[in-house]
Amino acid sequence: MTAKPITVSYDDLLHNDPDIPGNIQSALGSTEGCLGIIVISDLPPQFKDLRERLFHLASKLATSSEAVKRDLERPDTHYLFGWSHGQEKMNGVGPPISYSTGGG
Repeated sequence: MTAKPITVSYDDLLHNDPDIPGNIQSALGSTEGCLGIIVISDLPPQFKDLRERLFHLASKLATSSEAVKRDLERPDTHYLFGWSHGQEKMNGVGPPISYSTGGG
């Protein structure tokens, strides 16, 4: 069985479609077949501007104090939401990226 990305429409996100939580879990959860991505379809014309604004806010968040980021952690959601910074697990395994200090 080939895993396929989960697609959710932008309109469904805005209107709290009851299937959204299950779709997010299917896309980003830790069970077999979860790819760790979700595709949002039917984006509004202003999406490009909204994305640029979000990138600026993401930079601001990343440089916030540890206390601010810790307050945004959501381990009860397995880090599907909130701040994670390497805490998430893909298919029950630690962070998908190996962090290294570069020392030998």
